[in-house]
Amino acid sequence: MRVKGATFFIIAWLSILYITGIVLFTKGFLLKRLEVPIHSDCQLQGKPGNFSHGCWMQKRYERAIIMVIDALRFDFTVYNTSVEEDQLLPFQNKLPTMHKLLTEKPVNSRLYRFLADPPTTTMQRLKGLTTGSLPTFVDAGSNFASSEIVEDNVINQFAHLGGNITFMGDDTWESLFLGKFKKSFPYPSFNVKDLHTVDNGIIEHLIPELKAHDWMLLISHFLGVDHCGHRFGPYHPAMAEKLTQMDKVIGNVIDHMPDDSVLFVFGDHGMTTTGDHGGDSMDELDAALFVYSPSQLVHSSVLDKSQGQHDTLSQIDLVPTISLLLGTPIPHSNLGSVITDLFTTDIPKRTSHQSPQGTSAIHYNAIEALRLNAHQVKRYIDSYSTLSDEFPYAESSQLLEKLEAAESMLHELQSKASFQESAKEEDTAVQLEAIQNLYMEYLSGVKSMCQRIWAKFDLLSMTCGIGIFSMAVTLTILQVYQVDVGHPMEETKKKFDKAVKVILVCGTAVLIAGFGLIFMIQSLRIHWISFLLLLFSISSGSASLINILLDKNLKLNPQTMIKSISIDSVFAILIVVLYIVSMTSNSFVVNEDRMCVFLFQSVLLVVLFSNFRHTSFRKRQKTWDITQPTSVLTMLTFGIAISGRLSANFRVCREEQQPWCENSIFSQSLSNIAAERTLLKNFRYFLSVACMSMLPICLRLWLSHLGNLNGSSASKLYVTYALPLAAVCVSFYWALQALPEKVLDSLPVWQQIILPRVVYVVFLLGVALVVWTPLTLFVTHKSNETADTSFSEQQTIHREEETQIVKRFFNHIKSNWSKQRDNESSGEKKAGLLPMVYGLATVYSASFLVFIDILSLVLTLLLGDGYAPSVLILLIQMFLWLELYSCICRLRLYNTSGTSQIDLLCNTPWYAVVMWTLMSSQYFFATGHQATVPSIRFESAFTGFHGDFPTYLYFVPALLIGFNTFAGPALLAVCLPLLLLWPFSRGYLVLDKKTRQNLSAEDRKGEFSLHENEGQLDIALFRLTLKYIAVTAIKFLGTMFSAAIHRRHLMVWKIFAPRFVFEGVSFLIVVALLFLVNLMISRIDGVLSQWFKDLVKKYRA
Repeated sequence: MRVKGATFFIIAWLSILYITGIVLFTKGFLLKRLEVPIHSDCQLQGKPGNFSHGCWMQKRYERAIIMVIDALRFDFTVYNTSVEEDQLLPFQNKLPTMHKLLTEKPVNSRLYRFLADPPTTTMQRLKGLTTGSLPTFVDAGSNFASSEIVEDNVINQFAHLGGNITFMGDDTWESLFLGKFKKSFPYPSFNVKDLHTVDNGIIEHLIPELKAHDWMLLISHFLGVDHCGHRFGPYHPAMAEKLTQMDKVIGNVIDHMPDDSVLFVFGDHGMTTTGDHGGDSMDELDAALFVYSPSQLVHSSVLDKSQGQHDTLSQIDLVPTISLLLGTPIPHSNLGSVITDLFTTDIPKRTSHQSPQGTSAIHYNAIEALRLNAHQVKRYIDSYSTLSDEFPYAESSQLLEKLEAAESMLHELQSKASFQESAKEEDTAVQLEAIQNLYMEYLSGVKSMCQRIWAKFDLLSMTCGIGIFSMAVTLTILQVYQVDVGHPMEETKKKFDKAVKVILVCGTAVLIAGFGLIFMIQSLRIHWISFLLLLFSISSGSASLINILLDKNLKLNPQTMIKSISIDSVFAILIVVLYIVSMTSNSFVVNEDRMCVFLFQSVLLVVLFSNFRHTSFRKRQKTWDITQPTSVLTMLTFGIAISGRLSANFRVCREEQQPWCENSIFSQSLSNIAAERTLLKNFRYFLSVACMSMLPICLRLWLSHLGNLNGSSASKLYVTYALPLAAVCVSFYWALQALPEKVLDSLPVWQQIILPRVVYVVFLLGVALVVWTPLTLFVTHKSNETADTSFSEQQTIHREEETQIVKRFFNHIKSNWSKQRDNESSGEKKAGLLPMVYGLATVYSASFLVFIDILSLVLTLLLGDGYAPSVLILLIQMFLWLELYSCICRLRLYNTSGTSQIDLLCNTPWYAVVMWTLMSSQYFFATGHQATVPSIRFESAFTGFHGDFPTYLYFVPALLIGFNTFAGPALLAVCLPLLLLWPFSRGYLVLDKKTRQNLSAEDRKGEFSLHENEGQLDIALFRLTLKYIAVTAIKFLGTMFSAAIHRRHLMVWKIFAPRFVFEGVSFLIVVALLFLVNLMISRIDGVLSQWFKDLVKKYRA
């Protein structure tokens, strides 16, 4: 196998090992709770029930109206009379209908603080609001691919008993409850930029359907408030308009609802100050529940007890409440508790027990509902315990004792002859209240126990995952040291051939054996993919490890390895170790955005000072000289440090950093900046446009300087016209997004999406250009007679390109060809033409820079106008680091004897790779992200698109959101080959003028020298790729260890689990991009080989 093919095979194989480790660890760490396949029925203790009157107890209402106002935060509903009208926030006092009913009809209406259970994503909230169960953290991943709920739930119970359900709104309900609605009016829900389509569609059908009276349950799910939060935040005037619209809808529904119905208006979650949700901050959990009925809803004594305060409920409490109020069985998996306030009027008729009269009946009605609720929860715990032994015996026994005590007290009270005597009413009320408290303690205790233990961990799977991932890291590092550019190529080829054979033979043999085991053992078929991956990874990894360790040329002596690593690389490795150890600290994870900049600059300073010793080859001037190596290195370092500090202005705050952290003005979209701040708005826009415009301008100037934009090649046309076109489209798109919301939404859809799509087309053209014709070379001709003309006379072609020395190198080659041809023709001299090639010294990097530029434009488009300066700072910092690293390489080359240029420049040191990795972490945060679910910017999925995506295009929003979230790591992964290529043509800033004019023939070749030496480019890029993967994997391994260690930590689901998920996704994206980047370099190298062969044939003909 060729070296190129072997390197790709090994990278792909290592990727499989990494993925296997991640999958196994994730399966052990993020397990879902078990779903019990049992449904409640209408029978009560073996007695058949009657749905027309109520299955378990007499129903209070014949119909129910459910209005879900997505992201209705509690403070949106509280009316504040102490604030002046002109001082109100946009979301304050915009629901006066609720306030009017609560004031004028207090026994007909109630308002509650409605706490959601994290994660606060819509699908999980709907699951909790209909099943009464507790979603786990991993369930959040299915928010974008909602599947039908098979667990027992309110909707299924209602449909099973023949109740007609009418639904309208968020189409997520359709996928969750297939075929359960008699009438359905679903609308696409994923486009967070669309504030009105869903709401207007509901408003069109709501009142007509309400008047039809052919329903028993009417559900409407409004999305405008949630989308307004995502798009503008809660402090934007658009929020006031949307809440006012909701108030009118609530008023219309109340005016037309039947007397035998009850209305529930609630939010499925809240929103942060920026309008996001998904995490577990109080703003995200704090939703509202408003209940109203034309008939009496609560007893007046409830009002005296509450004294105007709003009780706090769990959202799953709605499930048993609405079930008993409407006469359906409580879903089997419910863990919620009935809202006792709503059971304080009517006396349940379907009970065999004596019932008290008078005010004691208030407690008894609630107790009867609580008793049914408690027995349903006990049945669920019993059935769950038959499937799993998760519940601790001691705690379960204590809770059961409370239930039995409540049952005993109630039975004793019911058996007394004086049960209904009014003289004992006060004593009865006290006993009933004690019984009620016991039932409520049992229900709350069971819920707390389940919340605590349903973070179920499979330690064996987690250990296997960490073990295989650690083995992959070890193999990656050993592969780096097994091959080297300085080794003979034949020896390297043999090593690669042997490594590939070992992996294929061992892996294939074990896979065959694994399939045999799966065929014979039925229990293995459930997780057969994980089983085969585990077998393949262990066998191929172990065999490869043994093969490497048996290599006689591999020097694994720790003392020798330490001596071969420079001081700066040792320090950089120690910083990586410190980084992963610090991952176990929640304070470090919370403040990681600041710490990664500090660690980056710490390594930067060590690199600077450790390389001062290489500057002694030039005589020091008595006065300060800007061209001295020390001055050059210091200025470059200073520029990098300044860039790092500037990037800090683009970080966003996470909840734990409040209140001392404030979000940057750049994190707000232009439409969210107040209209009266016109100057700031204009400054922000023109600054962003200027920064974004620098991308194509700087690229064109740079490539022109290097001689890669001569002639009329496709690359030149692309850089000259296509890239500026993309930049103009991006700037106009930002201007469009800054328009008032009503103006923007009134535009035709094609006008809203055409500009981003033009940018996407330009990007695809750029990819096609790099793949099809990647070379940016220009060949002209010069006669033999003028081949030796003076330097000044050769400036007629291009003034700046004549500073290039590559043409002299080619003249030298062609002169040799000419002499050889003359000798072959018996000494007869033939006049001919010699090629003048421009851009050969940067033949690889030039093509790569074109791709990087258009990718940067696309990422800037997805990130939004506020982060255009951040992307520019990233590229400036990267450029300065490449220049600094190239200068260091040039200094070491001139201070190291016995080492060839190709060997030194192809061996990228560890400190350079570590710096690149730290920069990747730095710009994950500097592009406006945090390792939290609320920081995900879902609106980027609709940059250039409108409405929901069909199933076969789900990958499009996933890609757009992914590249928005991981823009920094993705861009730096794509730019990684520049670490290898840059020093071949740069680094001359530290040389004096005389040295630069008398460069050696090796120096003059630039990047072309990589092509001259067979296989050296492949090996050098292979080692660089593996080093970067190793450092990134070690960093991810730190998050795996921290998640495993803190699996029972209070903050595991808030801090450590999200960090693990984000780092894992980032790692997979980086590995995938590195593989594609290697393919791209291979393509450029292949085209260059063919071009060179054609050139040789042409001039030898």
